[in-house]
Amino acid sequence: MAVLPSCVTAPRIYWGCGPQWWGCGDGECETPPARSVTAVLQSTLVAFPLLNRPVMEVPSDNPFSEEQARLYFRDIVLGIEYLHYQKIIHRDIKPSNLLLGDDGHVKIADFGVSNQFEGNDAQLSSTAGTPAFMAPEAISDTGKSFSGKALDVWAMGITLYCFVYGKCPFIDEYILGLHNRIKNKPVEFPEEAQISEELKELILRMLDKNPETRITVPEIKVHPWLTKGGEEPLPLEEEHCTVVEVTEEEVKNSVKTIPSLPAVILVKAMLRKRSFGNPFEVQTRREERSMSAPGNLLMYVYTALALLHVESKGVWGGGTKQFADVFCST
Repeated sequence: MAVLPSCVTAPRIYWGCGPQWWGCGDGECETPPARSVTAVLQSTLVAFPLLNRPVMEVPSDNPFSEEQARLYFRDIVLGIEYLHYQKIIHRDIKPSNLLLGDDGHVKIADFGVSNQFEGNDAQLSSTAGTPAFMAPEAISDTGKSFSGKALDVWAMGITLYCFVYGKCPFIDEYILGLHNRIKNKPVEFPEEAQISEELKELILRMLDKNPETRITVPEIKVHPWLTKGGEEPLPLEEEHCTVVEVTEEEVKNSVKTIPSLPAVILVKAMLRKRSFGNPFEVQTRREERSMSAPGNLLMYVYTALALLHVESKGVWGGGTKQFADVFCST
């Protein structure tokens, strides 16, 4: 297991799978992400101090104002543009995968089902992601491949709808019913929340059921609602997107090794059982009494830390006596 340093600049993207992240900003990173470090990400636990919480939990009784939604959505558009520039399709854009940092900006997270592609676009054929945010073409029975970029745009449209209404536009108790609504039901705008016609038009173009005519990210960037009629333009692609290349030496230098994964798993199991014994060994009644009875948890924490120290010295496996000798000398 390893820990990677976070970026120097304020991040917009967090790369990784599940709890694994890699940060990058609008500009360059001190240790920038690239496809060449995919293997590193799969076995890496990375901590970023600037992450707070998902930007919104859906459903929500407190949707954003139109202006707040616009500011957050600008971050998302730039993040998705950057991802597509790096030939990555996210495939699971939704509010819970958008984290709000201390700087007030939204960061894209959770790349567990993301897809790398070559050429201009990914041609996908499998379903992945969250059902309520899936595009019609992704749940179609035709078996045809579909555009990865258009897929992300659809999920962005669902997300923007959630921002201003606090709920998804297509909801059903059953998955087949949900699929039917996504594929056939038109988008409806509740009367309880009044939004501008410009925003409605943008949402409808993003939730176009035909991926061939669906609005694209470059078109979203210059949309009047997002730019306030051109008064607040977003940076051009060439201003904030650069091809990232990472050498083997940079990858090696970006990783700080900590005790091995087996040792961490062992310590976690021991803490859970509150026992000094081997947590994976089947014990009989004739063996020495269990040490997993309730006691001072802090004592077990200290022991766990000592185990990590022992493992780092390479003496694990020498038996209880050797462990005790090293533990008492630490």
